[in-house]
Amino acid sequence: MGWKSSLSETIRDPSEPVVAHAEHGSIFPSCQLFMTDRTSEVDYLNIGHDRPDIALEDIGAAYVLIMIFNENCLACIDEIVVLNQVYRMIESTRFLQQRVKMIGIGMGSKKRNLKRFKTENRIPFPIFADERKAVFECLGKPVLPTSYLVSLPPAGKKDIVFIQSDHVHNPDDLVDRIIRIVEKN
Repeated sequence: MGWKSSLSETIRDPSEPVVAHAEHGSIFPSCQLFMTDRTSEVDYLNIGHDRPDIALEDIGAAYVLIMIFNENCLACIDEIVVLNQVYRMIESTRFLQQRVKMIGIGMGSKKRNLKRFKTENRIPFPIFADERKAVFECLGKPVLPTSYLVSLPPAGKKDIVFIQSDHVHNPDDLVDRIIRIVEKN
């Protein structure tokens, strides 16, 4: 077990370039994310394998909305409340339900802390630890919270199609924007 315990909870593909500042049209960095609650995460994300880790490419959807947050950030905790509403809206909209999935990536968080955080904040979507801040740094250290809508074509690049920096003020507006983007493609 020794060498495995020294590995990061999130592993970045070293061949992926570090983005100076992620923006619309940038490629979301390749990374392996380790599941905290395998049963619910595999079903929700439509994962087709039984390994304990996933890559974004493993998610069975056309898009993924990714929130980068920190469990100790008060603005991020406020954002979780709004994104829980966004999740419910996506799941109740037939058109989006299978096309768009949501995940959270806890910058600097340990997996065991995120399990508690997820329960305390009643987060219905999967969250993953970025303990060593690998994804956060690849994205150019964005202001937290920041959310990315990323397209997941079957054999293509993971393009960032929309970035929501800072707060989502109105969940209806965000879901409407996601619908417009998904309808175009």
